[in-house]
Amino acid sequence: MLVKHAKTKEEYFSACKGAIASIYSNWADDFNDWRSHLPGFRGPSPVVLVVASDGTRAKWLFEHLTTDYPLLRNPDDEDPQSWHTIQVDSKVFDAEKGNEAILREIVNTVGREGRSGEGVRCIVSVNMLSEGWDVKSVTHILGLRAFGSPLLTEQIVGRGLRRVNYDVLNQPLEERTAGSEETVDAFGIPFVGFPVQRRRRSPAGSWGNKPVWIEPNQAKDSRRMRIPNVRSWAVGMSEPLTSVVRLHDLPKLVVDPRHTPTEIVVRPVVGGKPEAMLTLEHFRAEFPLLRTAFLTARELLDQTTPDGAVDLGIGPTFDELLELVQAYLDTHVDAIGSAARQDVGIYYWRLQMLNILENAIRSAGTGGIATVPIIGSPEFFDTAHQRRFQWTGIVATGKKAHANQVPCHTDLEKQFADFLDRAPDVIRYVKNERFGFSITYYDNNRPRQYYPDFIVAVRDPDGRETMWIAEPKGEMRLTTTLKQEAAQLWCGKMSSTEFGPWRYLLVPQRHFERVNTSGVKSFAEFAASLTERNLTAAMGT
Repeated sequence: MLVKHAKTKEEYFSACKGAIASIYSNWADDFNDWRSHLPGFRGPSPVVLVVASDGTRAKWLFEHLTTDYPLLRNPDDEDPQSWHTIQVDSKVFDAEKGNEAILREIVNTVGREGRSGEGVRCIVSVNMLSEGWDVKSVTHILGLRAFGSPLLTEQIVGRGLRRVNYDVLNQPLEERTAGSEETVDAFGIPFVGFPVQRRRRSPAGSWGNKPVWIEPNQAKDSRRMRIPNVRSWAVGMSEPLTSVVRLHDLPKLVVDPRHTPTEIVVRPVVGGKPEAMLTLEHFRAEFPLLRTAFLTARELLDQTTPDGAVDLGIGPTFDELLELVQAYLDTHVDAIGSAARQDVGIYYWRLQMLNILENAIRSAGTGGIATVPIIGSPEFFDTAHQRRFQWTGIVATGKKAHANQVPCHTDLEKQFADFLDRAPDVIRYVKNERFGFSITYYDNNRPRQYYPDFIVAVRDPDGRETMWIAEPKGEMRLTTTLKQEAAQLWCGKMSSTEFGPWRYLLVPQRHFERVNTSGVKSFAEFAASLTERNLTAAMGT
């Protein structure tokens, strides 16, 4: 909300008094609501953030708010730590001494019980949008300045998007109590909102139906599913590591000075000037190759022998990993130009070496290495122990599922469940809704959890039982391929264990609808049709 052409104090407030009164009224309602629910009300209160265009107008606003609005008045005390309304700008975050340093401490502790910012109810700010300010109790924002770019609007609205309480997020939406949502009121900020891609749903199904209980049906105990709760994987060794890893086949690592910084410059979080904290000369003196070898071996041990595997006596030992790392450093690491071999200890290069060696260990062949699943707690996801829950969405009959009905998000999922019920080679299945089964995949180097839709037990022609992870998909997204690759890798590992065999099936909606109406009856036939489709696509025919 930009107040244009207001040169005097009177002109300024004639233009924005209404907005101030409106935001204050809404904030006061929240303040009184907090006070009525918190006996004594000594803790943090909701905070209103007022953004001004310059220091002069910020001073006018500060005087107006602390004079005309009772809940924002400051005590007759010169100590800012007792104030309810404070005025700050970006200089406060760089202050080291004096009143500005005190204000910095207050601003950084707003909403924290027992700290100097506990009693703050209103902040009048100028030019502090770029500061990394993380306060959870901002409930109202008033913008009295120009917002010339979408980034500024996102930054200021983002000040109110921190939650005070995150416990409720662990509960399903339909189980949350009334009033558990947290909102922010923003006035004067031209914000169009975040772009949201709507999920397409088939029109036949409906949501908002009368709630039904989803729970195990004892009459269908023969359809019970028990899935191993694999939380990580270890590398099991039956031969010495140096015997199974073919070192001469590994790629070499060339340290190039063009990708190596000559110094690291660090700016303190609050105050101070940027300083060169570490130069290449210091790094080389502090990180000889032997230290890098120890660090890499330690990281490889963490990757190949996760928590829980040590007690089982599986996985390569630290000494074996250290020997492998030292051999790689001696034979496969070179430096060009002004770089030195010690520079391989810089994280950029050490990470590449770590990836090379970990891949070599995990793919060293079946003769001396096996992948061992590390089972979590509980050891199995069990449909017999699944907690009952209410469902207002689409449901399928689920003749071959242990639950009384199958909860579905889309009609595609319901149609797929109906197909599983008809398929003669399907023994049993579970819809992975609040069942807990997940597979870890990586998106931009960050671990994510993938929850596949169905887990299906299928009887093969030879009578053997194969477990399938099936994902009917109506809309392909950027992460679909990442999830598919992670699931296929997971199934490949599981197939080499006592819990195998496992396979993965991605089911595109169009293909499912076409094949489902073509007379295909068994799951095996359907899976084969998808394999033929993929081969045809790969051949370009």
